Amino acid sequence: MPVVISDASPIHYLALIEETQILQALANALPTWVEVRAISSPIDDSLSMLDRGEQEAITLALELQADALLIDENKGREAARLHGLRIIGTLRVLYDAAGLRLCDLREAFDKLQRTNFRASAALYDHFLELHRTRSGATSS
Repeated sequence: MPVVISDASPIHYLALIEETQILQALANALPTWVEVRAISSPIDDSLSMLDRGEQEAITLALELQADALLIDENKGREAARLHGLRIIGTLRVLYDAAGLRLCDLREAFDKLQRTNFRASAALYDHFLELHRTRSGATSS
């Protein structure tokens, strides 16, 4: 099974819009799909501009050679990219889940926009357009 490390923020927003089952379904497992781990190596000084949760998520992803890091904050995403990590955000998780018919993408995006989650209208529109055009998608 792929190893995906997450900062707390994406999980927080999925919980706010009542879509946490998506992660479980995408991971194809029950409660054991979540494992809380502490970092075992020191945090790199290059991550000092990030909050503690982002620092630890990136550090753990590097330690475990994770397949991806689930993180939304721009500074955290950029730092993770500079460390060679594959980045996935909350919008991408919802897009992937909609492709598997685990959620209605437009509805999930509408709920997310009613929280304090911030993404540009262009980014939402980009994912909605990709969803409309991908094979088999007949609705948004």
